[in-house]
Amino acid sequence: MTRVLVVNARLTSIILSDIFSNVTLLDRTRKPSFWFNAKSLREVIEVEPSVYDEYAGHYCDDERRPDIEMVVRNEGGRLTIEAVGQKVELFPTSETQFFVKQFYGEATFVRGEDGRVDLLKFVTPEYKTRKASVQNATRIN
Repeated sequence: MTRVLVVNARLTSIILSDIFSNVTLLDRTRKPSFWFNAKSLREVIEVEPSVYDEYAGHYCDDERRPDIEMVVRNEGGRLTIEAVGQKVELFPTSETQFFVKQFYGEATFVRGEDGRVDLLKFVTPEYKTRKASVQNATRIN
């Protein structure tokens, strides 16, 4: 089984064979932040740019971070998200699921019963605690 070892944001190792067990690999390297199978490596798909207009808007997680507003925009057929002065592009893996290349973030847009997109689930890894930070941000405009 192919594995990808992400030691930190700057160092990624790809192991192409199972010669060593996970325990041996952990003993030989610094303790990794995240393990995942190569099949979870992401393939970017084509999404109709008009779908991005449905996702565009302002979102806020009132429970975890009410002080942070996330702004999603369709910028010439590219979907971007901006929060606290940082703007990144979202790359589609399906019509509703996206990822961020710069820091392993994942975004999922959820439609309500009326068919309108009303929730943005944004997941980012926390490298120090090795837990995922999940924000369930509702549309505020």
